[in-house]
Amino acid sequence: MTMPQSGLHTHPDATTEDSGVIELATEAEAVAGTDDERAVTPESMQAWGTSKIALHRATLSSNHTVQGGTQIVMPFSVLNTEIGSASDVSLNSSGEMVFARSGLYQLRYGTSVSGVHGGIYLEMKAHAADNTLLRNRGVTSGLADSSENLQPQFVDFLWMPTGGRITCEVAFHGNGGAVCSMARTELSVMRIAD
Repeated sequence: MTMPQSGLHTHPDATTEDSGVIELATEAEAVAGTDDERAVTPESMQAWGTSKIALHRATLSSNHTVQGGTQIVMPFSVLNTEIGSASDVSLNSSGEMVFARSGLYQLRYGTSVSGVHGGIYLEMKAHAADNTLLRNRGVTSGLADSSENLQPQFVDFLWMPTGGRITCEVAFHGNGGAVCSMARTELSVMRIAD
């Protein structure tokens, strides 16, 4: 890029060694990442980051109650996209989180629970589009009495393929009369690499 003379002074192109004039990259050029002659601004760098990183939170919109000695699948009913494209992750009619974009994701799963003399087992299952089990991860917590609220939580990293899906289940190991209430359950997924 050669700039016209301004008075008697010329404006050389910038290089890695010398200062000079440089053209700014557009957001599209910053996201593409293939241009080595233009500079990025904080705004175009944010566009690049948003194209690579995404954060989605799936939650249950209502309480679930589980009788002692039973196990249920907990369908997600609300999905919020905080960073990135909302089309990357969706909920299907069964309440499973479905991935339209493959990548390395950080998974964070937790719930607020209360119950009577039992244990709660929270389980996250990730499947590929062909139903191959990719991950089966869970966390167990003991519940002392009905006034205790716990937040069992785990963090995991997983490569999710396009079409992969995640389901969550809960098992309550208590006597038949014991009841466990799931006050709030949330699964957060953050894409950290393509």
